[in-house]
Amino acid sequence: MKRLLAYAAIVLLLVSCTALPAFAEQDPRQVLMGAMESELERSMQRLNMPGFESPYFISYMLRDREAISINAGYGALLASSGSHRRIAYVEVRVGDYKFDNSGRGGFEFPMGPEMEYESYLDYIDAPADDDPMALRRMLWRATDLRYKGALSSYQQKKARQVFEVDPEVEIDDFSRQEPHEHIDKPMDFDIDSEAWEESLRKESAYLASIPGIIDFGISFRAGHYTKIYVNSEGARIATEEMLMGFSADATMRADDGMLLVNTVSIYGRSIDAFPDKQALHAELERMVADLQALKEAPVIDPYTGPAILGPEVAGVFFHEAVGHRLEGERQRNEDEGQTFANKVGDQVIPEFLSVIDDPTLLELYGHELNGYYTYDDEGVPSQRVVLIEDGILRNYLLSRAPIEGFNKSNGHGRSARYEDPMARMGNTIVQSTRTMSDDELKAKLIELAREQGKPYGLIIKGSVGGHTSTSSYNFQAFSHRPLLIYKVDAETGEETLVRGAEIVGTPLVSINKIVATGSKYEVFNGYCGAESGYVPVSAVAPAILITEVELQKIGDKPQRSPILPPPDRE
Repeated sequence: MKRLLAYAAIVLLLVSCTALPAFAEQDPRQVLMGAMESELERSMQRLNMPGFESPYFISYMLRDREAISINAGYGALLASSGSHRRIAYVEVRVGDYKFDNSGRGGFEFPMGPEMEYESYLDYIDAPADDDPMALRRMLWRATDLRYKGALSSYQQKKARQVFEVDPEVEIDDFSRQEPHEHIDKPMDFDIDSEAWEESLRKESAYLASIPGIIDFGISFRAGHYTKIYVNSEGARIATEEMLMGFSADATMRADDGMLLVNTVSIYGRSIDAFPDKQALHAELERMVADLQALKEAPVIDPYTGPAILGPEVAGVFFHEAVGHRLEGERQRNEDEGQTFANKVGDQVIPEFLSVIDDPTLLELYGHELNGYYTYDDEGVPSQRVVLIEDGILRNYLLSRAPIEGFNKSNGHGRSARYEDPMARMGNTIVQSTRTMSDDELKAKLIELAREQGKPYGLIIKGSVGGHTSTSSYNFQAFSHRPLLIYKVDAETGEETLVRGAEIVGTPLVSINKIVATGSKYEVFNGYCGAESGYVPVSAVAPAILITEVELQKIGDKPQRSPILPPPDRE
């Protein structure tokens, strides 16, 4: 199950590889990278079990996270903490680039029953001290376990060839890539925790003062992330970034017991670009106003008919219905539905639409983008990829797991912590050549509703998030829960807020019912969860007009509101 978490909507900068700068004197990254290189070289030269293959490829990724986390609720501060953690990812491959221990989808087979699985988990955390020998000892143990697991997987994979039919097209298991060297400048991480604590106390007190709110929470998180990557091909990369997030949620219950939820989340990559306290408070006021309006709104019945999906909803819609199905590993994995496999050159969506994924973009339309990165988690530079051009499929999101017709990564191999990297979205951008103004789009919506004999059309705004299933043993479907749904009367054009439904559908059918888009683009920032963990992503899209969308009632069970009022309201 793939899931996109919604954390509220949020110049063009192209990043290219630069010459490798020298480390600053006493730079701890130099110490850590040196230790990683030494242990990698030792393992490549000497790691071998008699009678078995030696590794042909080893890589080490060290993730250093320095973070602060502040949470408030009930009108008071709940928690405030700082942390520093390092996590190591070790990859060991045996065999060769054409045939190795990786699985069909690019993932390693499960470890054998003799593997010390618990011991392996003990070695995921790396030393937080800049002690080169401590780091090497951790890498030594993890490399040994990964090597044995790779040998076991390799033997199992070879054994399966006895029963399997030879594939019509031979596809390598791992792509050859040019090794890159790149070192970011050190980044300062200076966050005024006390100021944010005071701000969250005030905002928590504000939410506590709102009648009808049952529960709520506010948080601020900031992290300084350093990634150090080396591999046996000669890659040597150290990148740094900062990501901050402000989020709030609040719940009410309607008179019929339906739980109503609204959220606000804002991301930024620098203090200077992050909204000030007044702007954040205005977002909370908007969240409360929408929640209060929903409390009074009528429940909508299940619906099939025309709708306008606002830019944020459209971005999530394309992320779930198209983006996940263009991830490379899903094209070669027989357990996947393979919606777009072997369709390069075919028209797969309306001809006026194009889809691009460009993680080299730091900003777009005045907003910093969550999905920006310079190098992926396999040491490959991030790249702009035209996935669909004028409705025609041109490419896929690719890691170092080749697929038929594509033997090279395009810089989209990503993972969150210690998971195996796989092709993932970064900044997914939907472009259109058939645009209308907001008024024209609404007029077209009303026209479609009348043609279909519908009493109303819908305008759908905001997003709590969505999820999709891409596996072959499940329905090829997606769902999305919007925040605000408006019925648009087919005769008068009057808009009425309603509640209690979510969008459902099948990807190809739904996408091909888009007939026009708006002219304004908006940014949706969030985190996307899949097999390789939760990674930061962005979706950029205009509003879309779709001839038929299906809404089903949400499955939440109604419950009674609290019996007593809050103690501060008696």
